Amino acid sequence: MTVAGLSGRAKVAHPSDGPRVVLDAPACAAGTTLTGRVGGVRAGEPVVLVRAERRPRGERGFAVARADAVGPDGTFAIAVPDGALPTAAGSRCALSYRVESGRGAAAAVAIRSSARPHLDAGDCRVDRLIPNWDARRFRIEVSDAALEGGGRIAGRVHRHGPWRAGTMTIDVSCRESWRLPTRSARGVPGWGSGWLWRHIERLEVEPDATWIPFDLALPKTLPPAVEARTIAWRYEIVVRRRTRSGLAETAARTVLLHEESALAWVEG
Repeated sequence: MTVAGLSGRAKVAHPSDGPRVVLDAPACAAGTTLTGRVGGVRAGEPVVLVRAERRPRGERGFAVARADAVGPDGTFAIAVPDGALPTAAGSRCALSYRVESGRGAAAAVAIRSSARPHLDAGDCRVDRLIPNWDARRFRIEVSDAALEGGGRIAGRVHRHGPWRAGTMTIDVSCRESWRLPTRSARGVPGWGSGWLWRHIERLEVEPDATWIPFDLALPKTLPPAVEARTIAWRYEIVVRRRTRSGLAETAARTVLLHEESALAWVEG
């Protein structure tokens, strides 16, 4: 059982003769050092920072950093990676952290991140489809993005050539996604998903203008833009415009914060 005290220490209750993890603070920032001690262990035993990814079909853990216990009281200092993802939760998925000793003791810790979300390069990842493309006559440019509850996303739709008067549709959403069990013979998993928030509005097209601005506030309840190994919260922007033939021409952008430094799976 995890207990977070008002004094600023997070503890895990265990029998008095077993090991227990005591943190010097219940939260820390990415790129800083997480300190504490593990009672009942020998010097040199490993202490691991684990990222837990909870989704509808269970939970997976990843070791993101580790250190050794030092001295008779088992003190440790774990360097949290600069790119560590923030603690977050949606409706069906959650990302959390815990510090584990080699003897089964653990304590929960919250990680804060100041990293800026960015456009995903889409570097041939076969296990997911992330919308990122330009239309033949226009593209989406993101100029400012604070992609979390209470934030905003701003930018413009920039034309490549002439366009006629009329309207375009901008569709901005926060989509919660989670990895599904492997189904194909080649072992490529799929993703389940659902909208946490979606906003659709029309943009007026002026034939003489080269771009159309947009600026949207985000509801305070939304999680940050994160792409982990088995869960994700993706902010997607899709702009559609009907051509003279009646077909829809679209451009899309997905802004993400993701981390690739997890060391290994851990049982969970």
